[in-house]
Amino acid sequence: MNRIHIEISVRQVGSKDGRYAYKYTDTFGKVQFVYAWKLVPTDKTPAGKRDDISLREKEKEIQKDLDDGIDTIGKKMTV
Repeated sequence: MNRIHIEISVRQVGSKDGRYAYKYTDTFGKVQFVYAWKLVPTDKTPAGKRDDISLREKEKEIQKDLDDGIDTIGKKMTV
């Protein structure tokens, strides 16, 4: 099985925006980013922003998909 190199980078994007970003390399070798208003599930979503899962939860989903060989963007299985 091919091991995928995953670069983990969590940062707060721009002081005006305030979202957290997660940078990773997908199964095709392309760098991808996902964003979230909350870092952990217990954080509160800022007023006026749509509630979503936390960045840590998104990271876990992405890691599981990568381990299973699933395209994290299209959710397609790669063979």
